[in-house]
Amino acid sequence: MASPQNGKRLIGLAAWLGTATGTGLVAALLLGTRPETLVLTGGETPPPSDGSVRPLGAPDRSSPDRSAPGSHGTVGSGRPVGPGGPGMPGGPGAAGDPGIPGPDTGASERTGEGAVAGWIELTIRRADRTPAQSGTVYVLPPGEPGTDDLDEIPHATLDEEGRALVPVPVAGAWDVGYAGEGQVLLPDVRVGPGETARLGVALPDARPIRFRIQGEAPPSGTWVISVTSEGSGGEEVAYPGRRQVGAISTTTWFDDAGKGETEPLPPGRRFQIVVGEQTGTAKSWLEPSAETAAAGDEVTLRPAPLPQLALRIRREGLPPEAEVSLQLSRAFEATWGSVERIGERDSYPVEHLPPFLDLALGPGRAKVLWSGSGVESGATDEFRLECGRTVVREIIVRAQPQAEEATPSLSGEQPAKGARWTLQVLLPDGAPVGEGRTVFVLAALPGPPPRTEYFGCDSSSPEVDLTEGWPAVREVLAVLGPGLASEPVTVGTDGRVRIALRPGGLLAVVPERLQAPGLGALTIEREDGRPIPVAYAGDSSGTTEESWQMAAASLSPRIGLGTILGPFPEGPIRFRVRVGRRLVAEIPATVKAGAIRPLVIPR
Repeated sequence: MASPQNGKRLIGLAAWLGTATGTGLVAALLLGTRPETLVLTGGETPPPSDGSVRPLGAPDRSSPDRSAPGSHGTVGSGRPVGPGGPGMPGGPGAAGDPGIPGPDTGASERTGEGAVAGWIELTIRRADRTPAQSGTVYVLPPGEPGTDDLDEIPHATLDEEGRALVPVPVAGAWDVGYAGEGQVLLPDVRVGPGETARLGVALPDARPIRFRIQGEAPPSGTWVISVTSEGSGGEEVAYPGRRQVGAISTTTWFDDAGKGETEPLPPGRRFQIVVGEQTGTAKSWLEPSAETAAAGDEVTLRPAPLPQLALRIRREGLPPEAEVSLQLSRAFEATWGSVERIGERDSYPVEHLPPFLDLALGPGRAKVLWSGSGVESGATDEFRLECGRTVVREIIVRAQPQAEEATPSLSGEQPAKGARWTLQVLLPDGAPVGEGRTVFVLAALPGPPPRTEYFGCDSSSPEVDLTEGWPAVREVLAVLGPGLASEPVTVGTDGRVRIALRPGGLLAVVPERLQAPGLGALTIEREDGRPIPVAYAGDSSGTTEESWQMAAASLSPRIGLGTILGPFPEGPIRFRVRVGRRLVAEIPATVKAGAIRPLVIPR
């Protein structure tokens, strides 16, 4: 067997940045993480080193066939695999010469299995050159945004040697990312059919944020410190793409000596510090010396009095049967999240609604919400609760205004003011749909990102109030049960929508082969970009109008064996199929009225 050091070539950073793979370092900087060294093994002849950083190498696109599948990576399962070959600095090879081993992936033998077109292997080393022990390597189509849903994209978990082997469904260029003990993105990494592209990154020096309580042990209670990356306005994602910021979050507790520290965090980022008490019994608080910190900082915390909220409550015209619920909504960064009850009750009958409440609460940005039966919902402006200070707010709880004649609204949301459609839905014989039969109306709403929504209505309620996004819709589709569907219908400028249903049928998804783990989600879309209704399959749904149930509607739904798509009107229709967001097939189909036809997914 050839030495894993064979074929190694070294180039300097300045020259390497001019290559396609070299642009990855730029992307890594956008994520706030500077890889100190990128090491690649392979056979390309690179420019000479300029000595600006530790040596770099050229990508290995070999197709070794000496080992069993999965012997050097964990593909999708998250289960570490056994020891591998020599590592980066400190491993076997020339003294002081950083290199990544050339593991035997057997990619060429496996490209016919589970529709794998090739492999990308990434090795991650810490700044001290020891293997990273946690994290995920993922790939994205070039330039596409990242995701919080790892199952959507090809990915693999690091093994104990700091390596991950990611299968890709299509040969060509991919953006390769790592999220774990640091964050890196390497754009335009190319892999040929049946090949394995190998590359590696040495992470910058990561350090923890340390916490120390000033004085003696912490006040009574169970204290926890949450540390979360800040500065992206709530737009962070766990697995970022180009020009995106990766979300980083960690939690720590204090030891008996009143000390604690986070896991090592990457440099170049600020982290928001939030102190919490888990039992709700604290009589005082721990106030940090800073609201934000960077890796390597030390933050002291001192006991401080709890913030006070003095809430004054006025009532106007509440009926005797009204009940009022009071809640405190808290904000973290740009996102309003947790909601907690105010006072001793979930809701107050009007006769027991107190005129004032004096409350001791944890610090942070907050606002008071109120709602309830017979009550007009409302909220205060945002305010900040600070240790040792009192915030005074007055609210006026009014009776619910007299409701207009009820009309269906979309998604249970508040309708957009003055926005309303008048629907006329006709059966194939021209008769209106009878009362009690639910028609689902689907539309693609503008983004970003574009999305599909739908609502159900019957002929007894032709007036429909529109929620946010729907007034801009100019085209809709409609379905009724498993066997009736409409062609696209244009919405009139006067808000009138006339929908003519036609006989239709369903398509049952049948993939030709099993999919390899870690390849990412299998999705489908119409060639014309219109919404796709998805029905519940199996025991939970039937093939009659009474038993049929629509599960969802989407521009690009996930599919698998037995997924039921439709109904669609009878006739031809074309689909595109993607794996891990990459186009892998274009499929024509013919829908037959009253039938369920297989939709074979070739791979």
